[in-house]
Amino acid sequence: ETEILLIRLKGLVNGGYKAGAQEMNAIVSEFVEQTKNHPSSRNLLGQEENFNLVMTLSKGSIAGFIPISDTGLTASPGKLWASAEKVDYLNLSISCLRLIRNIMASGVNVQRLFGSSGIVQDLIKLLEFVLVIVQQGESDPEESVFKDTLDLCVTLIQCLVQLLGNSCVNYEENQKLIWNELFPSQFQKLLFTINKKICGFTCFLIYNSIINSNSRRNELIQNLVLDNTQSILSLMLKTVLITSSKDENFCLEWISFILQNICLRNENENEIGNNHTGNTQDVDMK
Repeated sequence: ETEILLIRLKGLVNGGYKAGAQEMNAIVSEFVEQTKNHPSSRNLLGQEENFNLVMTLSKGSIAGFIPISDTGLTASPGKLWASAEKVDYLNLSISCLRLIRNIMASGVNVQRLFGSSGIVQDLIKLLEFVLVIVQQGESDPEESVFKDTLDLCVTLIQCLVQLLGNSCVNYEENQKLIWNELFPSQFQKLLFTINKKICGFTCFLIYNSIINSNSRRNELIQNLVLDNTQSILSLMLKTVLITSSKDENFCLEWISFILQNICLRNENENEIGNNHTGNTQDVDMK
């Protein structure tokens, strides 16, 4: 069944997306369900040719949602939201992110392909764009021009940050690439959001970026020294104070790992890495 879907997907992508975002989203959603519970499906889509096809589709879904050039966004969010087609591409982007997240469990080769595909830069631009939408919606929900799709935008950010975190697990090249793109301002914006799942996945991403890097850990500490009220660590601790009980354990878990890593690393260089090996596994989100 996965191979049949793959043939259909190749036809749609090679045909220039003429079938439309809704039809492609239906196929990608089936892939998401298959790869969630079946390693064979993940491994098939993790093969280089097939994974590159998923990357091509993902880039196309992002381009259908927002205009991106080599220099960044070509318009502001307030000028873009106009049609149901945008919502279709938003849904397709979410499904693509979930699919890549599932495939990432195939192992380090997929992490390598992901990091070298060039999609990370597009995802960061997408994140910047959608963060503006979410921040506008959170500050004035009734007046936001995006209020009807705000939940979808929040879901997209959750999926995107989770995917970036999974791509970093025990893989230095992606850790370095993503950290350089997000630190410090994008991390701060993510921790400013009201949604605690976003905050939790951001902490998961930060933890997996610093666990084996003295330089990134020191940058995080220096950020606290330079801007102690709005620093990344300060925003994490504020998150703990206002987090609801539903998401409390998830946020607290990763914040506590980050603080342990910072406080104890110099005392025992090897012990921290060994103690939390099991907690660096991919995080799954329904």
